[in-house]
Amino acid sequence: IASREELARAAAERRAPKLDPAEICPPGESIRASQTRLIQSVTGTLAITDESGRTLLGIVTLHDLLRAQMALADREAGKS
Repeated sequence: IASREELARAAAERRAPKLDPAEICPPGESIRASQTRLIQSVTGTLAITDESGRTLLGIVTLHDLLRAQMALADREAGKS
């Protein structure tokens, strides 16, 4: 997986992007563990796979995590 920044640099330098290994998350992993894995990821992405790890089910980004946290904070603020 390549970060957005790496893709931009590679395009500007007219070269192939450097790829980092995908951070893999099985579907049964806890949200807390997934958040930690995502935050520590070099690319800011988390590939959600089936139990075998061979079929990609989805991709979660750090942006997705921040958006979910903001939505939760907004909901909680509305309850006060």
